[in-house]
Amino acid sequence: MRLDNISFLKQYHREIYDDIGNVKIRENSNVTVITAKSGDPTAKFKKDDYDVYLHSKYDPIKESVRILNKYKQDLVKYNYVIIFGLGLGYHVETIVKEFPNKNYYLYEPDMEIFKILLEVKDIKEIVQNIKHHLFVPGNEIDKDRILDNISQSIDEEVLFIIHPSYEKIFKEEYQNFTFKFKQLLKKYKFNIIVNSTFQKRWTLNSINNFKFTMKARSILSVSKNNPLKGKPVIIVAAGPSLYDELILLKKIKSEGTAYLFAVGSANKVLIKNGIEPDAVCTYDPQGHNYKVFEEMIERNIEYIPMIYGTTVGYETLELYKGPKLFMVTSQDILTPYFYDHKEFHIVEDAPSIAVITLQLLHYLGVSHIILVGQNLSYRDGEFYAKGIEYDSRSQRVLEKDLVNHLEVTSVTGQKLFTNEGFYRMKESIEYYINKWDMKNVINTTAEGADIKNVPFTPLSVVKERYLKEPVVDKSWFDNFTILESIDLERKLDVLKTARKDFGDIIEEIVETLRKIDLFKHSTSQKLEKLFIKLDKNTRRMDNNLFYKLFIHQILRVERARIEKASRKIKAINHAREKAPKIIENFSSFIQSVKENEQYIETAYLALLNELE
Repeated sequence: MRLDNISFLKQYHREIYDDIGNVKIRENSNVTVITAKSGDPTAKFKKDDYDVYLHSKYDPIKESVRILNKYKQDLVKYNYVIIFGLGLGYHVETIVKEFPNKNYYLYEPDMEIFKILLEVKDIKEIVQNIKHHLFVPGNEIDKDRILDNISQSIDEEVLFIIHPSYEKIFKEEYQNFTFKFKQLLKKYKFNIIVNSTFQKRWTLNSINNFKFTMKARSILSVSKNNPLKGKPVIIVAAGPSLYDELILLKKIKSEGTAYLFAVGSANKVLIKNGIEPDAVCTYDPQGHNYKVFEEMIERNIEYIPMIYGTTVGYETLELYKGPKLFMVTSQDILTPYFYDHKEFHIVEDAPSIAVITLQLLHYLGVSHIILVGQNLSYRDGEFYAKGIEYDSRSQRVLEKDLVNHLEVTSVTGQKLFTNEGFYRMKESIEYYINKWDMKNVINTTAEGADIKNVPFTPLSVVKERYLKEPVVDKSWFDNFTILESIDLERKLDVLKTARKDFGDIIEEIVETLRKIDLFKHSTSQKLEKLFIKLDKNTRRMDNNLFYKLFIHQILRVERARIEKASRKIKAINHAREKAPKIIENFSSFIQSVKENEQYIETAYLALLNELE
């Protein structure tokens, strides 16, 4: 390999540099370098029993112009471009020369081809000013990491460009690459929507709920007495099929042969039909979540335990007066600060309470997890089970529900209509089933969506086969303990000091930004000193305890935006060009920080008052 290429990779692409050393070009290599009729180097790739030229065997440069012309109209429209397959780089050079200001992501799927490129061409001529966007996977894990990296750095529509030879050689890999990328981009955009919708509520709820959590029992405490271990539990969901199972569920309840955990709106149907669940589970951070339990609240049912995620809408806990057990969710970083997080499992946030409860029961080590009413799809024009109505959501499937419907396969192999939300729930359930190799989950939902690796068995058969003996202890929840905060007084003192320091840090950042604005036309040396000071103080802010516990989580979307802007600013070489970008982006971010400090102020002071 050329020494200048090695030096370039070592400086700008260390991971590729490290991987290159592990790849040897074999004597019987699939790639052979030859000279085109134009005198330029080209190469051919042996695929199966025939050769495919990576570039024209006549004139690779002329061929690259043809590729440019093919994509020229699209290149005018797009800011982000992924080029799949570098080959020897002719088409990349031509495209980048014509459109130098695009955001390019260069992806070479074959390390051996890339190594030959490094032997015959100057990589800097190909990468040019796009040094931070070169990707060459060394293994399958690398591929997933790279896809994730690219998808998170793109916030617009993207143009895919593939060299014709790569369509022949790497057709399947290219299709897999584009499919996975589009799925990740979709997921990333969805996460932005979720974060922008709930990021404030997650933090506000965890603060306001802590007064309940201090007095509630911890259902996921490690090494504590666990009355549910080895016992069967039925997760009762609110899908249309729930209505079909009410007679059997009533019998199971009266016989006490399994615990009934109602998730979401299922409690409404059960209670209306004289079946009291052994627990209700909830985690939705929205303020109106309490409406799920309106019947229980209105009827003064105060003896059914509520298992709540610590970021649940605080209004729910304020209104429900029955016994409470908590599970810490991954969106809550406040509760683990006050408790020793090693004392309990943390449940990952998920698209539905059923998925949260699936995790909960896995950690509790129950013998069987039985899914009832988990349709994950529409059934006969029904969205929910009969008996569930909300002002904002009909029990029936509406016309608007069918606009962007998806299709899934039912447990009996039929086609069903579903929506994006139900489909994500299904994928999430399947993810945990696969992650933990769960063999104890049974899907009894007749006419529901098939859940991969979860057998469908009618509830009547499950009852006959597994639910023979009484196992339910009516006071089961009393066996779980109330945790005590460790070293509470010291932690409060540390937090108060951090709050004071946080105010000082924000003042310093605001002052530094003011000076950058004042000296934006000054010398590069003076500006660079201010940039270093700003960077130092933003790192101090990131490490400040008050910021981490109360502000950081609220600003997920804003942090993603400032991180993306920072990467772009870092690529600017001249300090005077950087200055206005820094002022614009960081001033806006710090303003958001200050506004959200005010947003949680009342809840923060109430928390201190509760703890002191």
